[in-house]
Amino acid sequence: MHITENTFEKYILAPDELLEGEKKNLEKHLDECALCKENYAKLHEFHTAIEENLRTEPTERDKMFAEKLLARRKQVIPFRKPELAQHTRNTLDAYFEIIEPYRRPLVQRFMRYIQIHPFRVAGGVSLAAALVFASLLIRPMFKDTNPSYARAKDEFLVVYNKEGEELWKKHIGMGFDSQQLQKKFMFEPMDNYVTTADVDNDTKNEVIAVFGWLPQPPSRKKNAVTCYSSDGSERWTYEFNRKITFGSEEFSNDYRLGKIVVGDFDKNGSVETVALATHILYYPCAVVRLDANKGILLNEYWHSGLMGQVFSMDIDGDSIDELIFGGSNNGFNRASLLVLDTRMISGHAPSTPPYTPVGIEKGTEKYYILLPQSDLCKVGPERRNTVSNIRLTAENLLEVRTFEVQAESHSPGLIYYFNTQMRCISVDANDYFVKEHEIMRNEGKLKMVLDKQYFEELRQSVQYWDRENSRFVHYEELTKPLSGIHRVEQ
Repeated sequence: MHITENTFEKYILAPDELLEGEKKNLEKHLDECALCKENYAKLHEFHTAIEENLRTEPTERDKMFAEKLLARRKQVIPFRKPELAQHTRNTLDAYFEIIEPYRRPLVQRFMRYIQIHPFRVAGGVSLAAALVFASLLIRPMFKDTNPSYARAKDEFLVVYNKEGEELWKKHIGMGFDSQQLQKKFMFEPMDNYVTTADVDNDTKNEVIAVFGWLPQPPSRKKNAVTCYSSDGSERWTYEFNRKITFGSEEFSNDYRLGKIVVGDFDKNGSVETVALATHILYYPCAVVRLDANKGILLNEYWHSGLMGQVFSMDIDGDSIDELIFGGSNNGFNRASLLVLDTRMISGHAPSTPPYTPVGIEKGTEKYYILLPQSDLCKVGPERRNTVSNIRLTAENLLEVRTFEVQAESHSPGLIYYFNTQMRCISVDANDYFVKEHEIMRNEGKLKMVLDKQYFEELRQSVQYWDRENSRFVHYEELTKPLSGIHRVEQ
């Protein structure tokens, strides 16, 4: 249980109202709970600033605002006592001393403050009434119009400020709803589809979204990334159009852009948008890197198979985020894990000749990893595994889950754990995999037992692409990846 704001305010403003045991329990909780400690620090700073402002004289600007509000207030307040005018003036002066530094009224906290310290401000109950009135007048003037987050709700893209107030919304279409998304993509972060970021360093956030993952996306949005300005106007739209040949197979210009990651990945002050473009038949895929400010293409990387997962993190401690993608490689018929340095994205993923794009150079991947098929996968109806989820654990390990075999009601899969050097250190199985494996073994379709040796053999079967020698090897044989970083621009 976390400490309530009322308890914190009593502890800050009226500590004598707390019993000695209550104080000790509260202080002990603060030592153990980082969230409550952060909330307490913010609230303590807030009330300290209020007390400091109450001891200072209002500025000329404050007084000018107070005069304007006073003129409007006289029209609606029925009191006509001679002393009310002075009380009202004092009230509004005090109000602006408190409100102006924060740019937004927080009426509930001020009311609590007044109740505990009525002698510190003029007017007592009159002040409380004036605060409520003044807050109603000033709130629209100081409304925070900076987008903080966005979500899919009832077919609309809805954008909010940091206080949770709706700023604007746009109708997108059927299926665009966060609850439906969570059911369909249970473990994936919502900001893979829509996010906010300050793309031009003007302190105002823009909203960036993709809609290609929808069952029926808007026709001009299915193959596009769209950036909206803070006021809701369309800033730019980048449409991905390509005709490409892999081996002898030609692919039409029919793509959907379904996932994005946005950030200043290389910490150079420029925000970038990286999107996943997937052909309508789930092959091929492309990693598309854009300038998030102007919406122009910087470079792209092609992959011969599905890529359904994207994740960003600094895996080697150099303060630069790598991009991690999970999917499957059609050429090798195995689940795959791709790691790209955002400073050099180009070329194509390792593959066999029938699945190699024509006219595209070799890729600049930092790591390209193939995950082995299990014995369960090899006897399943779909004899190809794929990465189904990527996340960072509390132990700072990269957890990569694979989908090993198709089933009607569940998803048997393996779980691979990688350290910050992308070395696979252990393999495990989910409950569905254990159950399915046991059924198959009892039916005589499988012989191996799920013991320590079984998972160790899987771990040792993880293969890494050696770029210098153009072959897959074990981790111990891997040549140092990406030596000599350079930019690749288009």
